[in-house]
Amino acid sequence: MTRRADRSTAEDAEALARTDPLLRYLAPRGAEEEFARLFGMRAAGLAEDWGRLSGWTLSRRLWKVADESAGAVRPYASEVARGSPRGSLEALSRLPVELLRRMEEPALGTLRARLDGFLAEGTAVIGWPQLWRAWWEGGGGDAPWRVGPVLEALGVGMEPDPRLGRGSSAVALFALGEGSPPGPGAPHRASRPVFAVAAPVLAAVGLAVPPLPLWITLVALSGIPPGEIPRMDAHLAYRVATGMRPGPVRGPLGELARDRRRRLGRALVEAVAHPGTEPGEGVLAALVRAYGLLGLPPLLLRRDLDRLLGSDGPHEDQASEKNDGHRKRTRGRGRVPVQVREAFDQWIDGGCRGRDLPVGGLGWSRPLHSVLRSLADCPEVLSPGRCRGLGIPEGSTYARAAREVHTKIRVVEEVDAAMAPLYAAWNAYEPAEPLANLGWPVLIGGRLYRVDDEVLIGMEGQPDLPWDDLDPSEALPPPEDVIAAERDGSP
Repeated sequence: MTRRADRSTAEDAEALARTDPLLRYLAPRGAEEEFARLFGMRAAGLAEDWGRLSGWTLSRRLWKVADESAGAVRPYASEVARGSPRGSLEALSRLPVELLRRMEEPALGTLRARLDGFLAEGTAVIGWPQLWRAWWEGGGGDAPWRVGPVLEALGVGMEPDPRLGRGSSAVALFALGEGSPPGPGAPHRASRPVFAVAAPVLAAVGLAVPPLPLWITLVALSGIPPGEIPRMDAHLAYRVATGMRPGPVRGPLGELARDRRRRLGRALVEAVAHPGTEPGEGVLAALVRAYGLLGLPPLLLRRDLDRLLGSDGPHEDQASEKNDGHRKRTRGRGRVPVQVREAFDQWIDGGCRGRDLPVGGLGWSRPLHSVLRSLADCPEVLSPGRCRGLGIPEGSTYARAAREVHTKIRVVEEVDAAMAPLYAAWNAYEPAEPLANLGWPVLIGGRLYRVDDEVLIGMEGQPDLPWDDLDPSEALPPPEDVIAAERDGSP
């Protein structure tokens, strides 16, 4: 074989595979053409004088390439031998992705056109029946994991990827970025909690796509690598569309610095609430849940909502507007023992936690409401740092601060009462579908695992169990005492 000047190295290697008797003998029967193409692609980077080579003189390195290429196309040859048409998606799905990318089979062209329609406006969440229809039209079979390699070859990713063993009634399709790693993929594990806590909030308000400021915040706070962003975008869309629960994210989120968690909380409020309009009950419930997972108290949520909605809180202490005679009449009533003010100061410094405040040095305590009543007419000015801690203007008096705290406690109590039925629903366990209870324990092989959307997490010191190693028929509900302990939050 003489080398033509206009041939590329890949073409020379491909021609060698077609003409050399020994290499043709190595090719699986019925897949000789596919073997030649794949060998040419994989051997293209090797510096060889193709014009002087034959099967007898191939280097050990080239023999390895030839042997691996033959093994890669053998499943395709076997499927064709079983009766599947050569150009059907069922047969083509057995070929390596790198080879499929360069093929121009009609079934691939038809499927590509359908995928372009799905992705006309970017990432799309569709029902599996829609995707199955396009797959079957091209001669595809009934195995969902066969769809993944073909879509990958066409530049389209799937979330969740069926090759990882996760079943679902819907799937998010997205365009794979340049340089995406081959094979099945999962969302970036370390970055996922930030997006998981945002998804139910977006779902509550009906936003399929997060507003750009929120998306920028999510990407910045999660620290996700740039190459993982397209899949995470699809993962977020899938969570929103299917109403997926956040799962066990409280621990990872707690590792974020408090100011970063506050930033995320504010971004969620700004994304779903509109100035001048109180959010609906469902949206408020989702925000309360998100703030809880972020380790932020409901009081901060109310403060963030007030700031956005422009709510007029209690005005500055009105003592300065009273006439001198009235000020004289109330001055005695406005005096507050220093130990009461100090107790209130310590309560603010401690993060506004607790309903009983130690007053004085004798170990006595008073209920928070009692302290607030004592401060109701106190004209003393609160320190600037504590004003910021309560979210009130600097220079506010203890009286103003007491009214603010009293108002927000009342709001939180009203929210808690309204959300009680929703909290009960969130805390429900569905024993009929053990694997559908994300974040809850499940019994597999006599051992407890926690259901996570990437792996089943071992709860008894055993290794985590990948989903693709799981037989769903082995999954059983955990004992009642385990469910009761989880519902009560017991360790």
